[in-house]
Amino acid sequence: MGWAFQRFNSAMKIRTLRRMRWAFHAIIALSMGTIIVNKYLFPWASWSIHANEYRRLVVECDQAMHDEIVLRDMSGASGSTDISIKNGNLMKASGDVGLTVCHDYDKLRKRLLIPGVSEERLALLGLEGLENEKIPVSRMVEPHRMPRF
Repeated sequence: MGWAFQRFNSAMKIRTLRRMRWAFHAIIALSMGTIIVNKYLFPWASWSIHANEYRRLVVECDQAMHDEIVLRDMSGASGSTDISIKNGNLMKASGDVGLTVCHDYDKLRKRLLIPGVSEERLALLGLEGLENEKIPVSRMVEPHRMPRF
């Protein structure tokens, strides 16, 4: 009877070890799948879903910032009459409303950065959006010029 018990006991150990090995492999596969999904699939899916919206918002925000500069220059150059003060206030309000699209752009940018879309990919999307709108190079470059000393 002792011999049968030992054989039964060793068979249980082998089955237990096989189950543990299978569970270990399953845990490794699940962990690798989770890493791949978080590192590659989520950023790619976020990027592909929101790419066109991001391009559009980059162009609209760029346009709003250029309009804001023009409005600021116009309001600074105007005289001090009551009509020009009212027009200046209206232009300032109009510029502020136009800049709300930059808030939407910033929110979308943050929503894309959180799942792991890279800064480089977002910069490329922004440049593609500006290129697709056929914005002149001089207009794209001007805000980035450093003043000469």
